[in-house]
Amino acid sequence: MRRYFLPVGVSLLFIAWSPYMGLVRDALKDALGDAFTPVLGLLLAVTVLAVVTWGVRRVRARRLQGVGLMLAAVALFVGYAWMMRTGVPDVDAVERVHFVEYGLVATLFYRAMAGTSLVAVVPMTLLVGTLVGIGEEWVQWLVPTRVGDVRDVILNFYALGCGLLFAIGLAPPASFSTGAPVCPWRRLLGLLCIVTVSFAVFLQCAHLGYELDDPEVGRFRSFFTFERLSALSEDRARRWRLDPPTRLAPFSLQDHYLVEAAAHVQRRNEAYAAGQFRDAWRENALLETYYAPLLDQQSIGSGDPHRWPPSQRDEVESRGADAADGTYLSPVYSDRVWVTPTRRVLWMTVVGLVGMLVATVLLRFRTP
Repeated sequence: MRRYFLPVGVSLLFIAWSPYMGLVRDALKDALGDAFTPVLGLLLAVTVLAVVTWGVRRVRARRLQGVGLMLAAVALFVGYAWMMRTGVPDVDAVERVHFVEYGLVATLFYRAMAGTSLVAVVPMTLLVGTLVGIGEEWVQWLVPTRVGDVRDVILNFYALGCGLLFAIGLAPPASFSTGAPVCPWRRLLGLLCIVTVSFAVFLQCAHLGYELDDPEVGRFRSFFTFERLSALSEDRARRWRLDPPTRLAPFSLQDHYLVEAAAHVQRRNEAYAAGQFRDAWRENALLETYYAPLLDQQSIGSGDPHRWPPSQRDEVESRGADAADGTYLSPVYSDRVWVTPTRRVLWMTVVGLVGMLVATVLLRFRTP
């Protein structure tokens, strides 16, 4: 078991470190300014080039296979970076760090399982690495300085695949044949059940929500029902009078009501700055109706009050209220909160899949 100490330790370090990554990124951006993205991109390029050079020099046996797999891993990384670029250089550069992180995780677990059949090592490495990715995103969902997202779990899985290809290239097996290998099926299927349930729980918490329809202000997406929003509004009004939210600590628990309210404040202010007074009026109406406690607080960043002064509110009302109608659909959380699948459909699917996996284990390994 000692051979797993290093990969498990590195994985736990990545998970524990994740709340601070946003702070480190922001500190580097402040220090480097416009040079942040070029410097990070250069560091990533140098790191990839150094690792590939080291890997090519290290491979001795089955050199053609090994170098081919390593180059395939690099090509997949470059292809993803090109096809999935967002157009925001800072975001693209930070996302590519996932490939270094989870490439290392895949390599360490692959090497820890050396001597096991390749047909077992590949899925085991991908499943264990996926659990690490889910754990990291869970932590990011729980803390206020990061954002947990299922799309990052998928990105991490892709990075694991690239890292696994590179690791196999470093130590290619004598044969890639899959004929009747010894495979720990029970362990593999059990791990698949754990990953499936973990992924579903994370998906429900981080993304599944509701599309609420208020005839007075329009439709908007939220993680909470109308009843829950009302209860949270009353609770935060009491709590924030005594302890206002004035800072974000990396290891405090995320207040998702606060984050949701702040997203509507940001959208309202952007609409006002762009002269979109109808949208600004509706977003302000949403805030006054469902997120009023935040309007009585000051911005953590600028210190400005969130509530509009009467003159500004009257201005927007006169220019935007007449044009407003019940068809308004707030863009806030349109890509963050999912209304499909429903929780019932999600868990029916999970129960069905896990049931089939358990039945497979029982039928395959039942004693005569």
